[in-house]
Amino acid sequence: RLILTSHAAAALPPAADEDSDRLIAAMLSAGLDRRALRWRGVATRGGDGWAMLALADRFSGALLGAGEVRAYRGGTRGDGEAKRRMFVAALGGLGRLDPASLATLAAEYEIDVTLDNRWTRALDRAAARGEPATVVLLSAVGMQTANWRGVSASALYRIIAAMHRVGLDGEARMIAVEALTRL
Repeated sequence: RLILTSHAAAALPPAADEDSDRLIAAMLSAGLDRRALRWRGVATRGGDGWAMLALADRFSGALLGAGEVRAYRGGTRGDGEAKRRMFVAALGGLGRLDPASLATLAAEYEIDVTLDNRWTRALDRAAARGEPATVVLLSAVGMQTANWRGVSASALYRIIAAMHRVGLDGEARMIAVEALTRL
């Protein structure tokens, strides 16, 4: 449904209201990130729209600090704690957290950024060799579940980091936003 309403949402002028988070989600679900980013000024700090825009913003190279990330409440829909964990994992994978904040937040939200198993080692090798197609395939394997609750924040971190490493930043941002949208 989000994709079906995306172009209508993109035609609206940015306005702070109770539907802005869903309108932002609709635009981002269809890859209309430039139009969605126009809503930065009206997105409620700490809300879903604000978090999705922070993940989708390809133009900002600014690192977020732990305090800013803690401002994210996890929205009013879905599982707030799972959303906060995914938000931290995605920001870390995109390289949008300074190392100290990543370490602090990963410990606080119990995200194992050093997860080590056969899948993570294969993903790391593909990323190190600069093989984007293999990274995409292994990322898909890591997301094989009935719904987003089955994807751990640790796995999301590894997927986003590997995609970022091989230059698939657009795809990594879309997956990060999708994780928040689906929970």
